[in-house]
Amino acid sequence: PVTFTVRNASAVPASALDVAVSDAAAWAIASNGCTMLPAQGTCTFQVSFAPKAAGARAGQLTVRPTAGAPALAELTGNGTSPP
Repeated sequence: PVTFTVRNASAVPASALDVAVSDAAAWAIASNGCTMLPAQGTCTFQVSFAPKAAGARAGQLTVRPTAGAPALAELTGNGTSPP
């Protein structure tokens, strides 16, 4: 899994962050420590890549706070065939 860190630059805590991936067949939220984001604080979550087939895969990671615009990140990976 890859660890992502979210930082809250605001003086107001953010609650109920929604962390999601667009291609659940290849990407998954492995752990989510971002259910609450304190003011001026950070939280972390992990995304794992486990495609069911070989080949290039692309997806999008979305972190959506209860208020404000979501943060987006592009995900790319290359699945390989099992030995």
